[in-house]
Amino acid sequence: MLHRTTPERWASQEDHDGLAAPTKLECFWIPLTAAHVLQSGQSAMIGRLFD
Repeated sequence: MLHRTTPERWASQEDHDGLAAPTKLECFWIPLTAAHVLQSGQSAMIGRLFD
């Protein structure tokens, strides 16, 4: 449960092994009905939310 308003977009980063510079990311929400577009199988179980 969230106790405050969530931002539409937020900054994050992938630190890898800590030896190379981090990869900057911009994250944002998408509707669950559009989750099939996620990469690398990250949406493999999203359909279970609707079962």
